[in-house]
Amino acid sequence: MNRFGLVLALVVSTSALAQQSDYAIKRAFEEGAKGLKGAISEAASLAVLDSLRDEITRLENEFVVHRDFLDRALYPMTFSETLAELRALHLNHYDRTYLTQSRGTRITELEAQVSLLTLRLDSLAAERDSLFRQLRTDRKSTSSLRQTSRRLSATLRARDRLIFTLVDSLFLPYGKNIEEASYLEKESLSRRIEQADLLGHIFEIATDNVRFLELTELEPRDYAGVIGLYQQFSSRWEGLRDGILEVSSSASAVAGEKRADEAGHPPATAIDSVMALWESKLHALFWNRLRGEFTDRSLQLAPFGNGAEFSKSIEGYVGELREQDKDPAVFVNDVWKLRIDREWRSALSNDIILGRAEYGRLDSLVSELAQKKFDREFILFSLVLLAIVIAVWWFFVRTPKRPAAAQQKSE
Repeated sequence: MNRFGLVLALVVSTSALAQQSDYAIKRAFEEGAKGLKGAISEAASLAVLDSLRDEITRLENEFVVHRDFLDRALYPMTFSETLAELRALHLNHYDRTYLTQSRGTRITELEAQVSLLTLRLDSLAAERDSLFRQLRTDRKSTSSLRQTSRRLSATLRARDRLIFTLVDSLFLPYGKNIEEASYLEKESLSRRIEQADLLGHIFEIATDNVRFLELTELEPRDYAGVIGLYQQFSSRWEGLRDGILEVSSSASAVAGEKRADEAGHPPATAIDSVMALWESKLHALFWNRLRGEFTDRSLQLAPFGNGAEFSKSIEGYVGELREQDKDPAVFVNDVWKLRIDREWRSALSNDIILGRAEYGRLDSLVSELAQKKFDREFILFSLVLLAIVIAVWWFFVRTPKRPAAAQQKSE
């Protein structure tokens, strides 16, 4: 009889254990667990491993009535810990077999890639900490502050790229349609996510971006890149969150978040919170800085804190200039053309801020205001010039000519 057949025989034979001695119960359970460990280690196909998963469950059901006794008899292990160890061994071996047979992936290569990416993330985290400390000491020098901010921004971007490279390394071997994966495949992926501390790294990176906004003073042109970074990160996180929830059942998802929290790793809800904080702080800083472009030049526009309010404020101010026939030169030339259109256009054209179409509409509105002012000045200048021409012509026409004979006599 081969090892697998022996295991089955051992497990099936446990139905009569109630009449046996405590020693026999302990020995039967230990033999059953030992036999399953050996069978799992030697299994070479997914079909055999699927059967062995059922045998683990059967072993648990047969001996659960002796849980209290086995907890004492198996010291320092317990009944539950022994079964958990079996399931962990089974899951690990299933994972390796699945990736090798179904995806043609060498498990050692996958693990090496994940380890390397994690190491690089940790290395960049150390560099990030150093730059954050330096940022606090460089506040007296504008040039040093800008240089440190650029280096810190580049480091954060590198970490952003690495974390989602790590995500791809974890998810892609299981295929794009993770919802169609088997229970064991999802459990295996869930375990890898926890081992790589994926949620912890994502939470840390999002928190770093919030700190970056708090400690730096961005230039207008910087906002386009910062907003784009948030958009990309947010989009990837939304897709990843769905994937994480998919690899677990509704019951195990809750348990998984509790285990992660107890181990010091943030749950998905904590990442949702810091992402919301990142977005709100980014918008607040952006609109506050943009308002300064108008108030610094004593232009009293209606307050705005989002794209819709900004459009309404610009429309209202343009209408006010038209109705009161005020000179729009400062608003149009000094603020809109030199500052808004040159420095802020890229950020304002982003869909989560204002949008390209809406910015184009407002730009046309302001340009028309300047054009109408130019037309009035041109017409006034033309009328004045025409009046001068008529006056000169009238002067020469009305001046009497001297007779030729009188002119000759005088000579």
